[in-house]
Amino acid sequence: MPSKKTIEDAIGALRDGTGPRPDLADAVQELADQRYKEWSGTGTTVPFKADIDLLARVGEGRLEKVVADGCARFLVGELEPVRTVRGAAGAKRPTSVRVDNDLLARVTARCDELSERLGWKVRPVNVFVAAFEAAPPATE
Repeated sequence: MPSKKTIEDAIGALRDGTGPRPDLADAVQELADQRYKEWSGTGTTVPFKADIDLLARVGEGRLEKVVADGCARFLVGELEPVRTVRGAAGAKRPTSVRVDNDLLARVTARCDELSERLGWKVRPVNVFVAAFEAAPPATE
């Protein structure tokens, strides 16, 4: 992990536009690799619309984590999908989450299994919304 001084130097170089600094670029790359290691390119971005108030309660920075945790709980039977309402059931906005490919495939297969039993088409988004509803509110 780069030192605080190295990160401060990188920030300064970016701000004042000094010449090339491969050492600082490497430090920033290392930080990015650590911060976004779960975004290794093996995931799928799933777009959907969700209630604005629900998204605000969960918190934008927590959506992927809440979805991943909710999917894991769904797969072991600890979370039931919710039937979402299309149309004007509240103010909705487009959003998306990135989900690991293997996890999404397992959730989709389980949704297909549940669809017949529940009598409606269960989709991964139904699991995502259930996870959002079950999540504690974001604290800032």
